[in-house]
Amino acid sequence: MTVKSALKAHSRFHRIAVDPGASAVLARPVQSSLEESGRRASHRAYALPLTLVAILVQRELSLDLPTQVALMTCVVATLGVPHGALDDLLALPFLPARWGLARLPVFVSAYLTVAALVIIAWLWAPIPSLMTFLALSVIHFGSGDAPPTPGGATRAVAIGSRGLLPILLPPLMYPAPVAEIFGWLVGAPVAASSVSEVAATVLPLAVIIWGAEIIRLVGTRRGVFDAMSELSDLGVLGLLFTLTPPLFSFAVYFGFWHSTRHILDIAERLPDDPNRGKARMFVTLAAPLTLATLLMAGVAVLGLTLRGVDLPQGTATVVFIGLAALTVPHMLLTAFNQEGELGHRPAVLDT
Repeated sequence: MTVKSALKAHSRFHRIAVDPGASAVLARPVQSSLEESGRRASHRAYALPLTLVAILVQRELSLDLPTQVALMTCVVATLGVPHGALDDLLALPFLPARWGLARLPVFVSAYLTVAALVIIAWLWAPIPSLMTFLALSVIHFGSGDAPPTPGGATRAVAIGSRGLLPILLPPLMYPAPVAEIFGWLVGAPVAASSVSEVAATVLPLAVIIWGAEIIRLVGTRRGVFDAMSELSDLGVLGLLFTLTPPLFSFAVYFGFWHSTRHILDIAERLPDDPNRGKARMFVTLAAPLTLATLLMAGVAVLGLTLRGVDLPQGTATVVFIGLAALTVPHMLLTAFNQEGELGHRPAVLDT
């Protein structure tokens, strides 16, 4: 039964007048919500067990810092960078069609300009930039992980409850390693006590948000199964960030959860092509910008290494500052273009 016919049937029993035009307008967000719920369920089916296995592996092997950096780098290269490599398709609706093939270079230039401004701001004021990046990450990660919910306070709680997990729990549970990482990013030593104090200041608000979200899920009308599924996400990710060190937990979360969810969403929105599946289409379209980004990152790591920075520190610095630079334009595009089929990339790269 389609959404439109379901609304008409509902009106016969409840004597509600249904405007066919209005039902068509309602159908799109309802159908979109159902499709997103289906993707979340499919993703959860493998993300949850893989995350539990990853926790057990780290607890058993206690991977050292260089290994954790290497793991994080591989995850960012294979999933993290590609998950934003089709941002130009998100931007196309906002660019005049008459620009034709010029739309792609215009977009890339604007995107890289915003990223460069973020890097300049970071070099000029590293501590405020780090704090801003963490705040934006709460919003961005939370928006990507939150299920379809109404707007307003309900949406804010859903976003905050999920976005705070990867940003707040590591400083609370592992202040010394987090302080070391922050020191790499700001170019000066950071005291573990300072990290603990800031995290403890935010904790009461986080507890309220987490409690509100749990109460909302338990009392939801979406059904016990949906509520338990969302609670399982929160619980397993809570275990991940509590039981494993920061770089490892970030790699698992960023790869298995945030990036993969976004890739599945973008791939589903690509136009149908009888000659290739959507997975192959995504890989093909994401490859050029992914390779270009990785090349620039490799040059940056090499430059830091030649300046005497050891490889793990240099790699982690490039990864996190690079993510900060790319998060700002990526976050804006995903916020403004979350529904509908994605347009075709200019033919120069649409192969």
